[in-house]
Amino acid sequence: MDFKYFRFFVLLFAFLFSFLTTDAQHTDLSIGIVPFDSKTRNINQEAITRLNRQIELALYRTRRFKMLNRQDVQTLAAVRENEKRNLDSSLDQGVAIGADYIVKGTILRYSKKKTESLRKDSIAGKLVKVVDNVYTATNYGFELKIIDVSKGSIVASSQYSGTINGINKHIGDLVRKHFPYEFHIVEILSMKSKDKAKDVLLHGGFLHGLSKGADINIYEITTEEVQGQKLKREVLIGRLNVNNLDTGGHFSKCKITKGKKEIFKKMEAGIELVGKKI
Repeated sequence: MDFKYFRFFVLLFAFLFSFLTTDAQHTDLSIGIVPFDSKTRNINQEAITRLNRQIELALYRTRRFKMLNRQDVQTLAAVRENEKRNLDSSLDQGVAIGADYIVKGTILRYSKKKTESLRKDSIAGKLVKVVDNVYTATNYGFELKIIDVSKGSIVASSQYSGTINGINKHIGDLVRKHFPYEFHIVEILSMKSKDKAKDVLLHGGFLHGLSKGADINIYEITTEEVQGQKLKREVLIGRLNVNNLDTGGHFSKCKITKGKKEIFKKMEAGIELVGKKI
């Protein structure tokens, strides 16, 4: 195929793809949080609610899930309580309210400590207490599980111990590890020939967790049949490195660092390629 026609079709695909899928991967998975159990007695309901809301906010900030509304979550929690916290009942109700995943967890530790900050006295030349500058450090220790409602299986689990302010990063890292974004090449950035092209436009930007210098593996998606069952397979064919990110947050310019000819060959043949951040 002549390169100018190839580039035209790639550009056309890029336009249609970006129009149809902008932010689609932000809302294609729904998730709800069941109020956490507690194994510690020194915690009140207000602190439990605060933890649940912090985790809910952290999940929302990953832009990977559509959060279930509070009424649905309360229904899910009520079913779980009435059925003596039976997981199967939670999963059945999860299906009924359209949840793809539910989050359940247990609070293991909780503490609040008032701390007085220190400053250096300009006259005495030493650290002194500043009694009018006191802050409260709230610490949680918990374990959580993210459960696939349709399968009833645990897809991610973690334990956390630290301040409430550190929960956002912990949840973000957990989601990026177990629910990675899939990126797509939408344009070859070259005005000459595909043999000299080294840069591509990627559908994926800082809103999807990318930053300058990030490496992205490119996979060919194939299907293998094993014992009568069709299984998805990802075959590594190349690698990209992020050079620049668009200010809109949805696209980035990347350099092909490995597998240039293979990537172009697969794209020209119309084979599905998927990129994943390393």
